[in-house]
Amino acid sequence: MKNKSIAVILGALAVLTVAAFAVGSVRRNQSADNPVPSSSVAFGSTVMLSTGKSLGFEDGLRVTLTAVNDSRCKEGVQCIWQGELSPVVELSGGTLSGPAVAALGTVRSRSAEAGPYSVTLVDATETTATFSVDVATR
Repeated sequence: MKNKSIAVILGALAVLTVAAFAVGSVRRNQSADNPVPSSSVAFGSTVMLSTGKSLGFEDGLRVTLTAVNDSRCKEGVQCIWQGELSPVVELSGGTLSGPAVAALGTVRSRSAEAGPYSVTLVDATETTATFSVDVATR
């Protein structure tokens, strides 16, 4: 009887250890600066993200604004072309087989496709991008 009680206690400790490790792994992947979105955005909605922030969509797609590159001509400099703000958006989850990157631009490439998803840039600043995400219906 005593051996059976010890076995039950050791089993319970093993389960608790595995559960604590799993919770810790999930928390390490969710930083305070970029938490997993708690609600989803409808496809076709116009959304604004700051650099490093993410949004979740109806089918589990996650979109993160990873950077906004600024190649605009600086004041006092003579340039060959005007340059542009170029948001870089990472898409993952949903029906994608792996992460995809969409490089957009305020002058060139206002839209990009990744699998069945299309991202269309509406506006950008040095630290934000306003865009919509649509999914092709099959």
